[in-house]
Amino acid sequence: MDRRQFLSASAAAGLAALPQDQVFAQGVGTASWNGGDVKHLLPTVDHQNILIKVSFARELRDAPALVIDGKRYPGRCTDTEGFFWSFHASALAPSRRYTCSLSDAAGAALCEPWPLKTFPRPEDTPASFRALMFTCAGGHETTKRFLPMALRIKLLQRALSFEPDALVSESFGTLRYGKLVEMLLYDCRRHLTLTGPS
Repeated sequence: MDRRQFLSASAAAGLAALPQDQVFAQGVGTASWNGGDVKHLLPTVDHQNILIKVSFARELRDAPALVIDGKRYPGRCTDTEGFFWSFHASALAPSRRYTCSLSDAAGAALCEPWPLKTFPRPEDTPASFRALMFTCAGGHETTKRFLPMALRIKLLQRALSFEPDALVSESFGTLRYGKLVEMLLYDCRRHLTLTGPS
């Protein structure tokens, strides 16, 4: 049995173990975290920075803020209508779990808080580093070529239950982080790094 066959058999076994009526009946957004006005939240971290791109369900005329452990970092609008924002928090401690939240200009919560951890310093050699990588989150369900969104969410939630130190989705280029990890990832979409859009 080669690696591809093993992975296919393992995935099939894992899917068979899930309660199918519940998996396929659940809609998007059934997780316990309340996203509120947030449609998409795309975080990037290194050992001292957090950069987050967010899209909102409604336009925000005044700058929202990323709040990390009580400190506010103002957003920067990245479109002309106020639906898309980016946030950059710097001078953070390495290997630290932070509590993040988003609030509007008046201080009202735009979603529930969530945890996000910075990486160790590039020169550190931690005893362990667990990375979760997934590719091809899939296209629209109506094409019948991709898994239903509810099932994709369930699989991602299961993978996250192993508490990885990092989650990497499809990307482009080489990811190097000191002595921790080096990998080559491909994608044809535009992406945002800690130094700005590319």
